[in-house]
Amino acid sequence: MDHRIFSVFGLSFFLCHCSIAQPEKDPATSVEHVRATERLTPQNLPKFLERVRVNYGLPALGVAILNNDKVTVVTLGVRKEGDPTPVTNEDAWHIGSCTKAMTATLMAMLVEDGKLSWESTLAEMLPDLAETMLPVYRDVTLRQLLSHRAGFPTSTVPPGTTYADWDAKKETLPEQRMAYAQGWLAVAPSYPPGSKMVYSNLGYVIAGAIAERISGESWEEQLKKRLFEPLGMKSVTYGTKSILPPVEPWPHFHFLKNGKAVAAVGAEIEIPLVLGPAGQVRCSLSDWAKYADFYLKGLRGESDLLGEESFRVLTTPPDSNKASGTDQGDSHALGWNVAKRSWSRGPVFYHGGSNLKNYSFIWLAPKENFAIMITTNRGATAAAMDDVSAALVVELSRLNQ
Repeated sequence: MDHRIFSVFGLSFFLCHCSIAQPEKDPATSVEHVRATERLTPQNLPKFLERVRVNYGLPALGVAILNNDKVTVVTLGVRKEGDPTPVTNEDAWHIGSCTKAMTATLMAMLVEDGKLSWESTLAEMLPDLAETMLPVYRDVTLRQLLSHRAGFPTSTVPPGTTYADWDAKKETLPEQRMAYAQGWLAVAPSYPPGSKMVYSNLGYVIAGAIAERISGESWEEQLKKRLFEPLGMKSVTYGTKSILPPVEPWPHFHFLKNGKAVAAVGAEIEIPLVLGPAGQVRCSLSDWAKYADFYLKGLRGESDLLGEESFRVLTTPPDSNKASGTDQGDSHALGWNVAKRSWSRGPVFYHGGSNLKNYSFIWLAPKENFAIMITTNRGATAAAMDDVSAALVVELSRLNQ
């Protein structure tokens, strides 16, 4: 395990509760225990995280804390269950749907280039499909596409196809994504577009197809050139096939066998790369912190890559005038959930990501100038994320008093 800590930490955080069944908690990892018996410090944070890791049967656990331009990274555990090779601070983790904010950021760059507007319609953005798409989709806007308000269901691949079908395709990824868009735009919407928010991967894959049609480059290459290289994010890869053999955290199923997580094998490892814009980025925690810093600075108008107004659009729900993002109910913007919490002087933004075999979570608190990222190589571990974030908010609220 890698216990190196790059700086002291100090921030304020909030746990996200998810109703996923988890193993019985060890009281020593509970927020009540931390509040009553110990103070989290850079020195004992690894010890606490190790208790959480063991308690929830996680092969590995990683945390990055960004506070006032300083980054703390802690990684513990092993890359693969049954193999003693430890994770390191340089390992790349699968961040799943936390990729969506990156895709939305790319689309904002194309808007600033004048190639799109937030109100551009699918008929305008995909003119070659305008005649074949169902009429109900023709007026769906880019803003609706990225905020899960386009009428799409929660399904992932078009009816009559499977992950294996898409994984076996030989066409280029841009060709696959255009075919994917064509397939879904011929399927009746599950609700009237614009009428409500239903979380769906489809809008982001179709957004990737739009970016590829406009630029002539793959979604992967555009993100690399326009976002990852300028930010110095050198660890980024896409999907999970790049980790074979296990040279980085290996995906594990959420269920336990003989008290241990079960490593995925063969075809179980991969979700088809056609879905990349919805959730296929892998990166190190320190690189993910660079991305978080990009957002914190951008929301203050301090980014050279994207304008402050674009950051505002990306973090504002389309229905923000309908009491969204309040203490009574969070809302979804463009790649981010938006919430108000008592510990922050302004809105906070968060997102989780999982391919059912990895789990990641990110929170941004711009008014407090901090971000936190948590990763593990096992699926369905929301309760472990809760324990980590809850303990941090307890201690860091003390520090910020």
